[in-house]
Amino acid sequence: MYAGQHSFDINFGDYFRDIGVIGSSDVAWTKIVTNGTHPASRSGHTGLYDSASNRMMVFGGALGVPGPCANDYWILKQANTVGGTSTWLSVTPSGTPPAARERHSSAYDPATNSLIVFGGFNCTSTYFNDVWVLANANDSTGTPTWTQLFPSGTAPTPRESGAAVYDPTSNSLIVFGGDAGTTTLFGDIWLLSHANGSGGAPAWTQLSASTGGPAARTGDSAVYDSQNNRLIVYGGVSGSFVFSDTWILSNANGTSGTPTWTLLAPLTPGPPRYYHSAVYDPVSNQMTIFGGAITVTPFLPDANVFSLSDANGLP
Repeated sequence: MYAGQHSFDINFGDYFRDIGVIGSSDVAWTKIVTNGTHPASRSGHTGLYDSASNRMMVFGGALGVPGPCANDYWILKQANTVGGTSTWLSVTPSGTPPAARERHSSAYDPATNSLIVFGGFNCTSTYFNDVWVLANANDSTGTPTWTQLFPSGTAPTPRESGAAVYDPTSNSLIVFGGDAGTTTLFGDIWLLSHANGSGGAPAWTQLSASTGGPAARTGDSAVYDSQNNRLIVYGGVSGSFVFSDTWILSNANGTSGTPTWTLLAPLTPGPPRYYHSAVYDPVSNQMTIFGGAITVTPFLPDANVFSLSDANGLP
C-alpha cells in the first residue's frame, strides 16, 4: 500500500506491507523503508503490481490538497521486500505522456507488460475520457513508452473515480461508474476492446445488462474473476449516502452472453466506504479491501482491512 490521503488535508508518501491477508485473521502491517529518492506524497494515483518482476508501478496523482496534479512515473523494485531492499526509480518514458491527472482508472496486462490508463481529473476543472497505454511498463525489459489510443465508437462521458478492470482473455478494459463532479454520477458499463493497443483496432462499446444493477456512484471498487468472467463491484458514494453493497456482473466482457447484475447477500454485511482499495485472489476466491472513507460529512477515513470470502458469488 503506497500513499493516499487523510481527511482531504494530508497526503501521504509512506509505503506499507500487510501479510496474512489470505486465509488468516493474523494480519501484520510493516512500514517499509525504501532506498532511492522516493516520489512526492500524493493521492488519486495509479499503483499497480507486477508479480513476475516484483515491481510496483506508480503514475500521476495529486501532489497537494487538492492539487497540483502530476504525470510522473515511478517504479518500486523489490516491492514485496522479499529478496532485497525496496528501491524507488524515477522513470521518464519515451513518447508524449498523458496530461497530469488524479483519480484515473487503470489496469495492468502482465502478458504484454502494458499499463492502461483511462480518464481522470486535472485537479482544476477538466475531466478526461482519453485512453493511454504504457508499453514496457515495468521497466525491466525495455524502455517504457507512452501511446495514446484513439478508439472508434462512442466513448464514455469524461469522468474520474470510476472502477476499471482488465480481462486478459478478450483483451478488454471494463469500466463502471465514476463522476464528473459531485452532481454528475454514472452507473453505466463500458467495454474497450483491444485495450492494450495490440491485436486490432480499439473500440468502445456500452454494455446493457439484462437486469437492474447498482445505483449510479463514484469511488467504488471493482475486481475481476477472469476464469468465470465476473466483475465484482463494492461500495462507493452517491451524494451523502455511502454504499456497502456488493454486486456481481456475470458475462462481464459481453462475449459469452448478456451481462447480468446480481446483488450479493453476504452473511456478514460489508462496511460502508468509498475511495478504498480492493484486490482479488482467484485461488481463494477472496476480495480484500483497505482504507477509504466511511462518511461524507464529516469526511472520516478508515484504516481497516476487510475480506469477502466466496467473492464471485458462485456456489
